[in-house]
Amino acid sequence: GIDIDSCDKVRISNCFIDSGDDAIVLKATAMRPCQNVTVSNCVLRSKASAIKLGTESNGGFENIGAVMIMSFACRKTKPATPRNCTSTKPVPGGPACTASIPADNSSPSGTG
Repeated sequence: GIDIDSCDKVRISNCFIDSGDDAIVLKATAMRPCQNVTVSNCVLRSKASAIKLGTESNGGFENIGAVMIMSFACRKTKPATPRNCTSTKPVPGGPACTASIPADNSSPSGTG
């Protein structure tokens, strides 16, 4: 998978990711946010989450978007749903994981 850590102005586009863990993870281990990240036109296959925010994060999230994402086999659930293909994991005592992720034209499907 791909881990984006405390980055600004990131675009992940037109890719196929087949991961044994989370396909795309956004985190902010530094005291600055992970921000201005767009994921578009991707196929994400994962045994955990297709897109995950929050692991080990201290800096928060701002302006995160996902457009035209096909995700499948998330968490070995039959069928996959938007709820189990995108997850947030707040850090105890850290900033709230409040990023809004518009998921325009995205569809989870398949089996695990």
